[in-house]
Amino acid sequence: MERVKIIEALKATTNSEHQKEANKYLNEIEGMTGFAQVILEILISDTEELVTRQAAAIFFKNFVYRAWNSDTSEEENSITIPETDKDVIRQHIIDCIVKAPTALQVQLLSASQALIRSDYPDKWPRFYPSIVALLQSTTGENWNGALNLLYRMAKVYEYRRGKDKAPMIEVMSNVFPYLYDRVCLLLNDLSQESVFIQKLVLKIFYRIIQCFIPKNFLKPELLLQWIKLCLQVLETATPLELENLDDDDKASSIWWKHKKWAAKIISRFFEKYGVVNTVETEHEAIASAFNEHLTIPCIEQMLKLCLHRANGGFVSDQVTYYALSHIATGIAHSKTWKAVKPHLFEITEKLMFPLLKHTEEDEELWEDDPAEYIQLKYNYFDEIHYPSTASVLVIQAAAKRKDILPSFLTFLLNTINNSQNPTDVDGSLHMIGELASSLVKNKKFKGEVEKLIETQFTSRLNNEIRFLRARACWCIKQYSECSFRTPKYLNKVLEGLFIRLTQDTELPVKVEAAIAIQSLIENQQNVAELLKPRVKDILTEVLRLVAETEVEELTPVMEDLIETFMDDMIPIAHHIVNELAALFTRLVESNNTDPENDRTITIMGVLSTMVTILSLVEDRPEVMTIVEPTVHATASAIFKSYASDFYEEAFSMVQSCIATKASPAMWSVFDDIIDTMETDASTFYEIMPVLHTYLCSSVEGFLAQPNRLQKILSLCEKVLKDIDYGEDNQLHAAKFLECIIVECGNSILEIHSNICQLVLGRLQQEIASPHEDLRPRCLLVVIAAFYVNSESFLSYVNNLEPHKQDTLEYIYFELLKSVKCIEGYHDRKLAILALLMALQLPQNIRPKCIEENAGHITSVIIDLFDGYQKCIKGQFDSESDDSDVEQSADEYELEDDEDEVDEFTLEFERRKSVRKAKILENGGVDPGSDFDSDEDPEEFDGFIEETEVDAYNNKLDVEENLNIYTKFLDVFQILQTTDTVLFQKMTHIEASKASDLEKLVNYCQSVKLQIQAKNVEASGGYHFDPNTNFQPNYNFSQ
Repeated sequence: MERVKIIEALKATTNSEHQKEANKYLNEIEGMTGFAQVILEILISDTEELVTRQAAAIFFKNFVYRAWNSDTSEEENSITIPETDKDVIRQHIIDCIVKAPTALQVQLLSASQALIRSDYPDKWPRFYPSIVALLQSTTGENWNGALNLLYRMAKVYEYRRGKDKAPMIEVMSNVFPYLYDRVCLLLNDLSQESVFIQKLVLKIFYRIIQCFIPKNFLKPELLLQWIKLCLQVLETATPLELENLDDDDKASSIWWKHKKWAAKIISRFFEKYGVVNTVETEHEAIASAFNEHLTIPCIEQMLKLCLHRANGGFVSDQVTYYALSHIATGIAHSKTWKAVKPHLFEITEKLMFPLLKHTEEDEELWEDDPAEYIQLKYNYFDEIHYPSTASVLVIQAAAKRKDILPSFLTFLLNTINNSQNPTDVDGSLHMIGELASSLVKNKKFKGEVEKLIETQFTSRLNNEIRFLRARACWCIKQYSECSFRTPKYLNKVLEGLFIRLTQDTELPVKVEAAIAIQSLIENQQNVAELLKPRVKDILTEVLRLVAETEVEELTPVMEDLIETFMDDMIPIAHHIVNELAALFTRLVESNNTDPENDRTITIMGVLSTMVTILSLVEDRPEVMTIVEPTVHATASAIFKSYASDFYEEAFSMVQSCIATKASPAMWSVFDDIIDTMETDASTFYEIMPVLHTYLCSSVEGFLAQPNRLQKILSLCEKVLKDIDYGEDNQLHAAKFLECIIVECGNSILEIHSNICQLVLGRLQQEIASPHEDLRPRCLLVVIAAFYVNSESFLSYVNNLEPHKQDTLEYIYFELLKSVKCIEGYHDRKLAILALLMALQLPQNIRPKCIEENAGHITSVIIDLFDGYQKCIKGQFDSESDDSDVEQSADEYELEDDEDEVDEFTLEFERRKSVRKAKILENGGVDPGSDFDSDEDPEEFDGFIEETEVDAYNNKLDVEENLNIYTKFLDVFQILQTTDTVLFQKMTHIEASKASDLEKLVNYCQSVKLQIQAKNVEASGGYHFDPNTNFQPNYNFSQ
């Protein structure tokens, strides 16, 4: 292996002209023994150029990601790192990290994270001793390396619980007392190197405690020492040298980043572990100690930070956010609320209110790029850590406290009436808007909200200042749930919003007006009727706004308008679909010419709206005939360009066009879909709905050209034979094969055996433990073939590989073994049918497992029927629940001595009391604690009413074709007279099951009588047959 050549190749990877060839060479030799060691040597060599070392670091990281755990037997062209090289990497990577420049450290640390995830502790036992050795030194680079590695370990285990977290806890519980002592020594050292180390330690601590404090990590008193340390960090003044920097540079300095992590830890700790009533049982001691010793010091420190900023001092935005978030959490609890209350109005007036106002930066962005301004305002992910977002949380929490809401309103209305500054008015309206949920539900104020809307919002819809017009529209949206008792006020609001939407020249105002109209439609019963004459103008304007702004929030506006005005949409549906298709084309072209501004989400929204419109008119042939060419062109363009981001919407559009029957044009789209999936069948489950619709709506078209069926069967075969496609795709492929057999029936009798052979072949391969339902699903494909034509099935079943003469025995043995994995209503029904068909077989070909386990067969049938009935009942109850309308109750004001207790807190307390009772019953051992099962048996009872493939109905699901109750009764009655030995075995069961069987038989008899009565009624009379032999009771106890 030539080191010089490898160095040249690494350099070449940084040059676009030679990158491809260089990567090809490196990929060819990367599996050779010693390759990883050479890369590491190059990476840490001081004699090599930095650009070469950086290329080596990047390649090394990617190499580890790809090859550390790869399995060459499963993935073609994959490589694996030889064990000797892995040993070398594990032995040297920590030393490399310590010595490497910062630019290379990041790549090496990412690689080390992969090693920790895969190899620690079993294959990398030296990791922990190496970390300890580094921490015992006094050099900064050793500490930096050790802490960075501990941080990577914390990230690996961050979201794990119980035993899965144990390896990290063993390390951290040993090193953290030592880290605490070191950080305490460093607290007074404000050098960048010292503060960087302190910050890194806090980051590790946060990763460990943010989700769940493991019980063996640190004792409560030691945990609280860390919180006290964080308080010290926040109290420590920053160096004087920061005073000469601007605010952005201050905020990005290491000192304020250090404070950010301290504030983040305190805020999270209080939220997660600070209140006894809202913590898990194992954290009660921590919460109790925190409440006694640190609740007040923490809230006071957060208030101190906010007051410092309120009075002109500097506090970074991120620290302010966590301080305000902490205060918002504290307001719900009486102890901390009493500490906050004296300072509330000072931080409201001087800190939070200014944060809610329209700023100069806002105005500049509006002027330069209104569309970007809108996107920024509605980018909730960017806003999540803004101080203004936390300010809203504080204001809304405080408004629930007694006498606070009136004080807020007095301050805000006085500001509006007395200030000449438009931004003050905007801030006041913004804050009033955020108080909407409190005002609308407050007994004192909800009757006055209508007047508030009229005097403060509607009146400003025509304001000459554009941001106040936009704010007025936004406020109306916030109060859309209020009760309008005076029709003229609501009419005036709608008139004003319509004018702003259709006539305003400012894009942000138009967008806010559109969203406000949507909210009113959703929350006010008579708004839809009032807007009906204007719906076409509104929809046209909204479509134009989507094209111009690409704001995702406008897509649901379109969808709601279309669904609300369904009847009005139908006459113009084809025009709207054409407009949307043209908009789709423009957006795609823009995406291709300007890739930096990704419009994928907006395009998906446009397509989603097309789907909504098509779903409304899919049962109108006269409309579908007109829109079909547009859908055909759009869907074909998506599939032929392999635009996978839009497949889901394209499938849905095609489904609407073929809902009743597929035209020749839509069958050409079918070919496009299959061609796409032949390239990549990894998302078979996504195309299943459209394939199922093609099959069920146009069986004749499906069979008209043999190559269509052949393509589908080849696709299913590809998925079922390649384990890499995953069990989910294979589950759907097996279900589709069942649908093909049932829907096409005897028309494809000649290929039934091929389909059965295909699924039997999959059953010979391993099925991963979380996907056991794939086994019965494959078996039920064979059962479907048995049901469709039993005579044909029995003629070829003994020729199926690999069991030949024992195939039928194998099928039923596996079915009985897998019965616990049979879920949903369809599979239970088909499983019952399978057992009934086996019972009907002549004794000489009936599977032995049926004869030998006759009593068990009866129990299985009873359980399957019980599950089937639960499924039917569950679906009925679900439909009934959907019709219930939730009414929001009035809110009352919290006294200073009261804690806020919402429905979630009550439910948490209930579950906690149940868990405590279980601990007592279990002799003091917690069955759901850290190192045991985390599952709640009440929440996970294991019963599944409807599986993910139950939605794909076929003829077996139509009761007129197959009533499983009457089928069972007929088979049972016939067995009693034709096979008394088997009947006696089946009924010789324990008393409880005998009682269940008697109930089942009686129920089946009642179902049969109901069907007979319906048939008699349909024929116009009742025919009594005196020769009918009806046996009302069976003796099941003998």
